[in-house]
Amino acid sequence: MTRVDTPDRLVELWADLVGGRRSWLVLCGLKGSSPALVLARLLAERPHPVLVVAASASAAEKVHRDLGFFGHGAVPRPLLFPAWEVLPYEEKSPHPQVSAERIATLAALVRGRAAAVVTTPRGLLQRVPPVDLLSRAVLEPAQGETVEMEGLALALEERGYRPTDLVTSPGTYTRRGGILDAFSPHADLPVRIEFFGDEIASIRTFDPVEQRSLRRLSAARLLPCREVLLEARARAAAPDPEASPGAIPPGLEWYAPRIHGRSGTLFDYLDPAAAVVLWGVEDIAEQARELGAAAAERLERAREQGRDPCAVEELFLGPDQVRAEMDRRPALVLRAGPPRDPADLEV
Repeated sequence: MTRVDTPDRLVELWADLVGGRRSWLVLCGLKGSSPALVLARLLAERPHPVLVVAASASAAEKVHRDLGFFGHGAVPRPLLFPAWEVLPYEEKSPHPQVSAERIATLAALVRGRAAAVVTTPRGLLQRVPPVDLLSRAVLEPAQGETVEMEGLALALEERGYRPTDLVTSPGTYTRRGGILDAFSPHADLPVRIEFFGDEIASIRTFDPVEQRSLRRLSAARLLPCREVLLEARARAAAPDPEASPGAIPPGLEWYAPRIHGRSGTLFDYLDPAAAVVLWGVEDIAEQARELGAAAAERLERAREQGRDPCAVEELFLGPDQVRAEMDRRPALVLRAGPPRDPADLEV
C-alpha cells in the first residue's frame, strides 16, 4: 500500500489513467465529501469526460451536489442521470421529472455538452433510446422556417406533450389562432411560436404565470417528454396501436425496444475515451446479474397476468455486456475504507 501525500501526485496518477498509461486506479480513505473534492480537483487540473457511478440514488444526488459545489467555476456543471423509480415490469411509467432529467442529460451528451455525468448502477444498466432516435426526436423550430402548425402539434404529442388550454407547466402545449405555446420539460420557461401561414414569424419565451412574452429567440429547442416515442411508423408495435400518441398506457416503457425496433445504452452516448468513476460501487457486473434475476421473476409474473413486455435482455445490460464496456475504459475507484490490495493507494 502506498500513501499519496500531495495533490500534484494525485494529478499525475489521474493523467496516467486518462492518458492510457494505466487502466485502473483505486484511491482509499476518502470519506464524506472528500471524494467530490478530489475528483473536482482532478477534473480542473486535467479535464476529461467522466461517468460517475454512485451506489444509490441518494448517494448520486449528493455526489452531483458536491461536484457542482467543489467544481464551481473550474469544472463544467455535472449532469444527473437518475434511474427510473418504478420496479421492472411494474404497470407504471416513471415520474415525468425523472424522465425529463434523463432525456435532458442524454440530449446534452449528444451535443457534447456534458463533461461529467452522475448515475447509479441501475441507471447505467437500464437501456435507453438509440442515439439517432433521440437526436431525431429533439425539435428545433426556427424563425423563418416553413412548418405546418398542425404537424408541429402532432410531433409534440408523439413526444409526450399534453394538449391544454393554457401552458403553465412543463410537458404541455396549446395552440390558438396562429400561435403555438409549448413548455419543454428541460426548460425554465415555455416558448410562444407565432405563425404567418406556414412560416414561423417569431419565437419568444413567456412567463407561464402572467402569460406575458419575454425574450425573442431565433430558434426553440423542444425535448421529448418521455423515452417512448410513438411516431406513426412505430405506433403499430404498441400494445394499443389506435391510442392517441399523446395518451399512452402506464408502463408502456417496458415495450420501448419493440416499439422503436432497437435500444441503446448510456455507454453509446458517452465520449469513447470517457473514464468511469466508481463511487462506493464495487462489482457492477454482479449487480447486473442480480438485477437481471430480479427482473426475470417480475417478467414471469407479468406474463402470467397476460402482459407481454420486452425480455430482460432487451431492457437491461447483462453482466458480460457491462463488463466488456467497463474493460474498454479507464476506471477510477473511490473508497471510504482502507486499502484492500497492495496496488491500492491511500489518500
